[in-house]
Amino acid sequence: MGSCTNNTFVLMRKLLVYLILLLSINASAQIVIKENQYPGSVVGTDTIKTTVVTSTFPSLTPAVGGTWDMTILSDSAVSLYDYRVSTTGYDYADSNEYALWRYPYIGNVQSSIIAAGVLDYGVTVLDTSFSLSTLTISATDSLFIPAQNIVYSSPNVIIPFNTSYGATWSSAFTKDLSFELSVTIPVMNHAPGIVRSYVSVTNNVVGWGQVRMNDIGGFPTPYFEVLQIQTRTITRDSFYLNGGLMPGALLTLFSVYQGKTDTVFEQHYQRQGEVTPLVSIQFRDGNYTQPIRARRHVQRLYPFVDGVGDLQTSASLVYPNPVTGNQLKLLLPTGIYGYRLTDVLGRQFVSGTMNVAAKVGEIALPVNIVNGCYYLHVYGSGDSRTIPVQICR
Repeated sequence: MGSCTNNTFVLMRKLLVYLILLLSINASAQIVIKENQYPGSVVGTDTIKTTVVTSTFPSLTPAVGGTWDMTILSDSAVSLYDYRVSTTGYDYADSNEYALWRYPYIGNVQSSIIAAGVLDYGVTVLDTSFSLSTLTISATDSLFIPAQNIVYSSPNVIIPFNTSYGATWSSAFTKDLSFELSVTIPVMNHAPGIVRSYVSVTNNVVGWGQVRMNDIGGFPTPYFEVLQIQTRTITRDSFYLNGGLMPGALLTLFSVYQGKTDTVFEQHYQRQGEVTPLVSIQFRDGNYTQPIRARRHVQRLYPFVDGVGDLQTSASLVYPNPVTGNQLKLLLPTGIYGYRLTDVLGRQFVSGTMNVAAKVGEIALPVNIVNGCYYLHVYGSGDSRTIPVQICR
């Protein structure tokens, strides 16, 4: 009887130790996003994002200690965003695509990393003009969006510090986009207009765990510790022209109405030290059960390490990246490699072979190569990798 009791006690003690160990392992995997994890500057570090439209997604159910394998996503096309730049009054400006009715335009989002978190303050818009001839059947009708600085009535909080599992936050702000409209009927010549948008954003950290995805070359990345954040953005628009409400006939022409409301549901998988989520997924429904597209952040997917193995499993890094001089270096296993540098259209700018010694290879760039985004294709040991490279000289 005593022996059985002792055995039971020992078994229970082992089970308790195992549970404590398991809980400590899980706890260690929960990340907290803090200000001190961010570099002194994020300017020039993000260039390429891949847009994915597919019917195949992994389970995206909120999870504690979850594992999300995004390698099953199917690429549709590569979207190139303007280089992240410094800006007056804020830490950086990141390019984004917008649309006034059906007409697209580019704006640079003004953002800063401060003690409170990562915040967006407004958008700097470049001037853009559009012909309305296909819509109004008049060759002289046009829509013009002048260059302007849109300032939010209050900042949009992207990530507050310190953020961890269970955190919630929200933002509400107003923004105005100015435009000019010229139409034959009714007669208007550069009539000034405003789209006033009332925006409400709510965020909830609903899970945490690990995510992996394919890099730009189609190779699976390591798993990254992330927070799983669900975001709902509601935008309500009002339209003004010539100092008053926009006439109903013109609203109908552009297929809009006063108080038009759009709601966007997204899920973000956020790493530490990054202003761009590793993966962002848009949903059709407010229950976050019907994903329709995903956007992947394919920069900085591999750590800079001293020990490297073969191309398939190790970090094939280009540095510095962005490239600011006439030469780039690669961290590679010792050996002989072929390489070629192409732009996004596949046009080749330089190619050759290199003998890598001491795990570092070097490639000289053409003196006349222009700034922009390129792909470096490296081949060796029966394997290959494609690395995005930003040139900014």
